[in-house]
Amino acid sequence: MAPAPILALRRAETRRLCAELGIEVVADPSNDDPRFVRNRIRAEVLPLLDDIAGRDVAALLARTSDVVRDDLALLDRLAAAIEVTDARALAAADPALARRALRTWLAAGGHPPDRDGLERAYAVAAGERRACELSGGIRLERSGGRLRIVDTTAVTSAP
Repeated sequence: MAPAPILALRRAETRRLCAELGIEVVADPSNDDPRFVRNRIRAEVLPLLDDIAGRDVAALLARTSDVVRDDLALLDRLAAAIEVTDARALAAADPALARRALRTWLAAGGHPPDRDGLERAYAVAAGERRACELSGGIRLERSGGRLRIVDTTAVTSAP
């Protein structure tokens, strides 16, 4: 899907176009606040990269993201086709797709894993471990070839 034409314009080009069309530009002061990392990247890092590369790096990054967007969508579809609670299916899948499926499943359940947690979860799915602890007080277990998430923070009391 191609981006809307105005999204491809730089700030100065957008301001010029708005002036030509008689549209008032509304400036969000947070866009100039250096407390936000995105603004420091825009104001400090990108100009440095432009200088080093001798070209407009933002445009290059935008074109690259357009190319990669379809690749990511394909990877998402392929990973979604894996039955993520089936440890055998995960172990048989390409490791990159299996990890992507695991990460998506855990995140959808409210437990987005960090890199180490994802590797521990993959080791459980691949049969290298029977269980592992993940952040947020959960445990991933494999039993009978199935994966399940156990909330270790739930306190059970005897009746």
